[in-house]
Amino acid sequence: MNNVIIFNVSLYIEDDFNYPDKIIQCLNSQELKKRKKEELKRFLEKKLSNRKNLEYLIEKNIMKKEDWNIRLNETHKILNNITYKNHYEGLLCHVVSHGLVAAAKKVDFILKKKLVNRLIVGEN
Repeated sequence: MNNVIIFNVSLYIEDDFNYPDKIIQCLNSQELKKRKKEELKRFLEKKLSNRKNLEYLIEKNIMKKEDWNIRLNETHKILNNITYKNHYEGLLCHVVSHGLVAAAKKVDFILKKKLVNRLIVGEN
């Protein structure tokens, strides 16, 4: 009788030999999909929290929304309204004004990033 049971079990094992691998692959793919969804969710939550922190800074007047742009536009207008002695001075002033705009935008970006990081980490 023991031989019959072993034979019957071996029949099932031989017939379904590939099925456990397929089941494991299916579970792994479902787990990968779940992990990707969780990673995407964490990424979106972090992005949303960064946006909320920036809005908080703007509300509390720590970071003003258009502060840099207003100053830059005024500087740009002043530099453009100057009458120049020659074309070289005009070109130089034009390059300087655009350089100021680019530098100020970069500084603005860095300041916002550092303030948001401080809020996230909890530093003072």
